[in-house]
Amino acid sequence: MHILFKTIPLLSMRLSGSSFLVAVKICFQLWHFALTRKLFNYKADFPVTVFFNSVEFTLHLRYVMDLAVLREIYIEKEYEWFPVENPKVIIDLGAHFGDTALYYSARFPEAKIIAVEPSPENFERLVEHSKNFTNIIPVQAAVGESDGEIELDIGGAQFGHSIVSRENSESKRITVVQKSLRSLLDQFGTERADMVKFDIEGSEFKMFTNDSPQSISKNYIGEVHLDLSHGDSLEGFVNIFSEFDVTSHVVSAGRRYIVAAKYRGYE
Repeated sequence: MHILFKTIPLLSMRLSGSSFLVAVKICFQLWHFALTRKLFNYKADFPVTVFFNSVEFTLHLRYVMDLAVLREIYIEKEYEWFPVENPKVIIDLGAHFGDTALYYSARFPEAKIIAVEPSPENFERLVEHSKNFTNIIPVQAAVGESDGEIELDIGGAQFGHSIVSRENSESKRITVVQKSLRSLLDQFGTERADMVKFDIEGSEFKMFTNDSPQSISKNYIGEVHLDLSHGDSLEGFVNIFSEFDVTSHVVSAGRRYIVAAKYRGYE
């Protein structure tokens, strides 16, 4: 009920380009999408054309949980913080189906957005969503402490895919390519990104094993998943950014936090 009567109307307004008629149209489309999934288990992708920051793009929705992801971005505005006025390079770790990459592209059309996603299904959707955006570069990989291969836990649609196995979830594990942050930058001939966004389901605790955060970027924002940390703490993660000004706030009953970090030596 919350999705039908709160999330969908608010999303429709945020993605309407300030047009009431467009908002109404999107609202009915999203209601139809959600109801056909819930009541009839309909599975074909559902295209919805939306408008954000004067940019038009089409979302190919697949799961009702896609709406929860869009709520985080456009209603709760989890990634609105951005201390760089005109970023040149943004790394989107855990790009999912392209949700944040499209958001960043609409906000910063001149920025190169390196969108990194290990899940084959999610990556296929990311490629589809970004095919008309020349500034979004999809990369199929997990991010970790070194280059190589790693096993990825593929959960249900309600779970984010993770290198960490979730308890009480029916899932399988597949082998995917893993890249370090430095290797990722070197691949694109970039010394340092202007921003790194991360939502990598527990891998955030390992991505700086061999690289200092300030050597990769001077700005970070993303999710810390204590439910997947295996004993790590929010304080422990924040301590990695000892040379940064860090803010955090809880978004899920002590299990998930949004952390933003800005390097103190930023010029």
